[in-house]
Amino acid sequence: MDLSKPYHGINTPLFSLKTEKSSGIGEFLDLLPLIDWCETIGFSIIQLLPLNDSALDPSPYNAVSAFALHPIYVSLHALPFVTDKDLEPFQPLNHLSKIDYPKVLSLKLAFFKEYFNRHFSSIQSDPSYKTFIANHKWLKSYVDFKGEEFHALIQYFAFQQLKSVKLYANQKGIFLKGDIPILISPDSLDVKLYPADFNLDLRAGAPPDMFTPDGQYWGFPTYHWDAIEKEGFTWWKERLSVASEFYDIFRIDHIIGFYRIFAIPVGQKAIQGAFIPSDQNAAITQGEHLLKTILSFTPMYPIGEDLGLFIDHIRKSLSHLGIPGTKIPRWERYYDGDKSFIPYNNYLPCSLTTLSTHDTELLSEWWTLFPSDAKEFARCFNLPSELTPTTRIQILHDAHHSASLFHINLLQEYLALEETFVSKDPHLDRINVPGTLLPTNWCHRYLPTLSQITSHPKLTALMKSLI
Repeated sequence: MDLSKPYHGINTPLFSLKTEKSSGIGEFLDLLPLIDWCETIGFSIIQLLPLNDSALDPSPYNAVSAFALHPIYVSLHALPFVTDKDLEPFQPLNHLSKIDYPKVLSLKLAFFKEYFNRHFSSIQSDPSYKTFIANHKWLKSYVDFKGEEFHALIQYFAFQQLKSVKLYANQKGIFLKGDIPILISPDSLDVKLYPADFNLDLRAGAPPDMFTPDGQYWGFPTYHWDAIEKEGFTWWKERLSVASEFYDIFRIDHIIGFYRIFAIPVGQKAIQGAFIPSDQNAAITQGEHLLKTILSFTPMYPIGEDLGLFIDHIRKSLSHLGIPGTKIPRWERYYDGDKSFIPYNNYLPCSLTTLSTHDTELLSEWWTLFPSDAKEFARCFNLPSELTPTTRIQILHDAHHSASLFHINLLQEYLALEETFVSKDPHLDRINVPGTLLPTNWCHRYLPTLSQITSHPKLTALMKSLI
């Protein structure tokens, strides 16, 4: 990447996209018109949430395989031999306001099982299919783990489609940014195949803080880093190698966990946990060593999710390593001083500016829930105290002109420029509430279809004006 110029982009869950060709959920090839739109606007990055197979769990951060893509995202309409009649069972799902994840997944798996029985003999002789099988040694274990052979065919189509999206994006001057979670499900294939790499007696989480007084118990196993290093980081090498087939840039989820992880004994409450390592100097030494090693395995450009409390020393380390961190303006304050908000032009260039993430309130909801903070934010940045359309445009414009090298916002933040494109209650457009198992988590769909978004001249013009 040319790091002498700024980059602007959109962050979207793939599942939230809605097109005329979708089958109840956003799919790989739905990204193609979004790529065209970004090219028109002048944006050059599309950021996605993790796309790995998470089985029955709609959370993309609870993968059962670090290598396999999720079957639910395959664009069925583009498969050979598929007719409109084959897709009729999916039509009612396209009109739901929220994703019916269990229903979509069940129908898609049933579709693939029948498709395999009808057409596999015609596909298995294809040289590209044979090459795919030969080049992905992890696939055999994954198929055994899933219990049925048609999952190899699903992965063939999934890889084929997402790689074609990356190729198309790169031809248009657009970079795809993936998301690599630091942790993985205790029930994953990876834990079964690499048991020495994982500590199943401890589970990752977060300590109590002002937002979650009881802390958070995530349930993911922690790592035996000594064992991982001893066997040459095999799993991490292959994981990043597969991801690089799809992405140019990747978000390192919870990057501070490479420095220190908040580990909780299995079955205990978060308050019983502790940071490992506990010593600050040891944490810096560990984090820098692990990140230097892991990043040497991939050509993808890293951007860290370094959000949290009392991590200034880790942020300094990331800057030293040249890894951009994440700046959310509402949280960037002089906490050791007068608590005022840090001016955008004081951000480190080696950073990403974003107004919100999949785990936070959108700007509209934050403005309502935290009126005193919003009032101070408005004062610091010479804005009206009310979040009017004009104020929203100014905030987006300012965020896109911070000193950061990267400027990427959730698509919902841009859709809010056209009030008919978002819910009247901004909480309904939120993606996830961390530490909860709400039925509204991970099932968000945009109100408009993608064609309605990309063909809206006023919105397109406003977004062009932001950069």
